[in-house]
Amino acid sequence: MIDTADKLAAAGNDQEIWETVVAISRRIGAKAVGAGALMKDSRDLVWMRSSASDEWFEDYRESELYRVDPLLRGAIAGKMPEFLDTSKARPTREEQARRHLQAAALLSGYRYFIGRMMPLGATDQVVVLYCGKDPTSHFGPGTQRAFTAISTMLSLALQPPGRADADDLSFGSGWPLLTQEERDMLCFSGVGLSPIEVAERLHVTQEHVLRQIRNVCLKLGTATVEQAASLAMARGAVQL
Repeated sequence: MIDTADKLAAAGNDQEIWETVVAISRRIGAKAVGAGALMKDSRDLVWMRSSASDEWFEDYRESELYRVDPLLRGAIAGKMPEFLDTSKARPTREEQARRHLQAAALLSGYRYFIGRMMPLGATDQVVVLYCGKDPTSHFGPGTQRAFTAISTMLSLALQPPGRADADDLSFGSGWPLLTQEERDMLCFSGVGLSPIEVAERLHVTQEHVLRQIRNVCLKLGTATVEQAASLAMARGAVQL
């Protein structure tokens, strides 16, 4: 674990940190790693990153499997399972989406999942390790505790994607629906500019700014621009 901390400390920018997280995850036996954050109050998914295969995520996204993913749904509910053996799930015939998710995970070689969720500022940050083999068969009965400790270090080191967005991994989030103009206005509002000041800076009318801000709140499902700005800050798109 000391080696893990040293490697994370040596990483420079956000991308290097993510690549280090992926390398560490593989070194300890995971086939892939996923990470993300949810707002503590609204439980909205703020951002997500993953090193899982393109085939897995194409199916996951297009078939909307995130709607029945027990890890994601558990995280949103605040009770994410810390260990999941996909092969032991017993969905009924009526639960076609769950059966699809199980088959897709096993086909991709992701049978075991170890998850960790911890509070970090205004968000709950999540790290999930995707494993093909039972981790305890590699490292013994203390494996889950060790993975939990390492996952905590990974979670603390990870950064949101910022304006790079990774919109295709914003499952169930309204963020990808925002236009660039709406994002810009949200960023200006997030740093404290009034609608009049935003209008002057962007050379538009105040009414246009207010209309766009209303659109932002509708798309993100927030009641106020302050809540929308909090989402943007947690995502790394606004830095005060």
